[in-house]
Amino acid sequence: MTDHAVPYGSTFLSGSDFQVNLAAIDALHPVHYGRRLLIFRCSSDEQRVAQIAGLKAGLHVLVRRCPVLGGNVVPQLHKDDTQPIWSNIETGNGLQLVVRDLRNALPTFTELEANDFQPSSLPYDLLVPVPADIGKDQAHLACKVQYSSIDGGTILTWAISHSVTDGSGNNELTRILSEQVRLFGLGADSNTTNGPLLGLDRTPTRNITSAIPFHVDHHRGCANALEKLAPPEALSFLAKSPEVPVLLRITAANLAKLKSDATQPEATPISTHDALVALMWRSTMLIRSRRSQESHDLPASTATTLYFPSDARRHLGISPSYIGNAVYQLAASEQISKVLASNGLQYAASAMRKAVKSVNTELVKSYFAEVNKRWVPWAWQTAGSALATIGLPMGTNWTSGSLYLDDWGEAFGPVVSFRYPGQAGLAAVLPQLPNGDAEVIVCVMPGEVGVLKMLEARLEQAQLLKKVVDAIKDLVQDCNFDCNDSGIALQAMDNSHVALVSMMLKSESFSPFRCDRNIALGINLTSLQKVLRCAQNEDILTVKAEDAPDVVNMVFESSDSDRISEYDIKLMDIDQEHLGIPDTEYAATISMPSSEFQRICRDLTALSESVAIECTKEGVKFACNGDIGSGAVTLRSHTDVEKPEKNIEINLSEPVALTFSLKYLVNFCKASGLSDSVKLCLSNEVPLLVEYGLSNSSYLRFYLAPKIGDEE
Repeated sequence: MTDHAVPYGSTFLSGSDFQVNLAAIDALHPVHYGRRLLIFRCSSDEQRVAQIAGLKAGLHVLVRRCPVLGGNVVPQLHKDDTQPIWSNIETGNGLQLVVRDLRNALPTFTELEANDFQPSSLPYDLLVPVPADIGKDQAHLACKVQYSSIDGGTILTWAISHSVTDGSGNNELTRILSEQVRLFGLGADSNTTNGPLLGLDRTPTRNITSAIPFHVDHHRGCANALEKLAPPEALSFLAKSPEVPVLLRITAANLAKLKSDATQPEATPISTHDALVALMWRSTMLIRSRRSQESHDLPASTATTLYFPSDARRHLGISPSYIGNAVYQLAASEQISKVLASNGLQYAASAMRKAVKSVNTELVKSYFAEVNKRWVPWAWQTAGSALATIGLPMGTNWTSGSLYLDDWGEAFGPVVSFRYPGQAGLAAVLPQLPNGDAEVIVCVMPGEVGVLKMLEARLEQAQLLKKVVDAIKDLVQDCNFDCNDSGIALQAMDNSHVALVSMMLKSESFSPFRCDRNIALGINLTSLQKVLRCAQNEDILTVKAEDAPDVVNMVFESSDSDRISEYDIKLMDIDQEHLGIPDTEYAATISMPSSEFQRICRDLTALSESVAIECTKEGVKFACNGDIGSGAVTLRSHTDVEKPEKNIEINLSEPVALTFSLKYLVNFCKASGLSDSVKLCLSNEVPLLVEYGLSNSSYLRFYLAPKIGDEE
């Protein structure tokens, strides 16, 4: 089939004449248009023709079931421009479908998918058939749909006036559309319309009464004339250049970790959504706070505020499938100093949870009853410069994951990605993905994208990293700390290639822990040790690094937060081979007190440079011979019920006898302060494994090659 068979252009799909008496929340809604993108695969022109035919048929049925979609939104202008514009929806020419060929204007589906369909690659001007600057004082179509062809895929734009419905109503409309597209593909008659008319009955929100009077100060999401404006110092948070939207994906495993990190001990349990929003809120404030040195002059008690909508259907007893607006605005506030602190994620999540829990049915009813008498502005409408400084307005579709489950039939297949078109100022939680992953969008300046995709790892006590570095610095001088979503790992050989160091600090050892992409931090351990000496053992240590960093940032915070010090360490480009360490079934495994192993190595080094370790059913024997004599220490399995840290356990499948350098073993023993016990694993002709177990399944391991032949 040729390109000409694809019907590019524009058409109108009309429904029946109608009359609708809008509720005030519909007619006075301050947001003009809602826009969303649904992205599908498309591999051929034949499939594209089938998609467009199915889409037209589905929209034809949809506009007959919901006639307001084919209407015009008409502003009712009045002389008093201090009052918001009331909009009516009247019978119009129909829903507009625009079909565009953007294969030469946009990246391919494969390229977009490889970059997680970043909003910055989905330009508004090309994908949305509604001008970005259209005002509420202009008449406009109630709904426009654009079908955009890209190489290997399709982008479906759903642009709808907020006078028609909110996000939940849009979910219901696209669900019905997907069903009709699927049925058309199966041969159903698109001229048949089943089901009741939608969107005409607005009494659920128009006839609300309340048993309690309305007080604006009880509604944090509403504008309060007594609220303070942002202080002048907050202007230091302003962007110096246009911002770009950036999408971040959090895997299901990291999402669980994020929720754990964001939960304050013994506090009200938070939701996963609370944790996600807290991450967006804190990350945005952290980035804005670094834009100018003057930001340090902002009073610590200054409140930062997050503005977000909630679906009030359950509070109002309205069906989840209701077509209309049932949004109740919320706001969460916290001191900026707390949100920016090392445990700021917890403060932000708790503030979010407090805002959500403050909502109750009577409160929501009092708001809707009042709005039907007079418009009550939303708080973000009057926040002024705070929106771009210490405030963050956002949207959320977190519970709209069913969009990925809608069955669009064979021509379309499943939705691959839900997105918003790229615009500055966009902040949103996207629908949860079927695999449990989460996606969020925030806006930063182009030069700040690397800061957003960063490493942040917080240790409750700095002494853990201090002890690790002290234990390995004499074996390894320069090494890469490999950071990924599992934690922070290190692997390096000594200069003689006799010993190997392997460390793993699992993500569970940190709270919070965030690593948006794999980062290798090349560090000189002598330099690192010098900086770590500036920290007290009990200090909270936070390690930070940007995407493609030149330095690693370390913040030491006293336990009572009265002293904070910050250091940057220059990073090195270290070309280091990463060895694959095979899983080994060792012939002998000995677990013993680390202090006992340290004592044995220290004592025997006075006699010899080498120690023979022999493990038999009689026990484990450490023996040496030197110029001044010989010595031996034999240990047998031992269990101390009262002091289990003194236990000695020997597991043996076959006898083992190997000789090792005491100099290296003494070096390994510098890690004794990390763990009460040490594990030795031996097999003939295999390197010795010396492992110090840390909390949360983390570890520090040393591998040492045995001496052979003349070396002994």
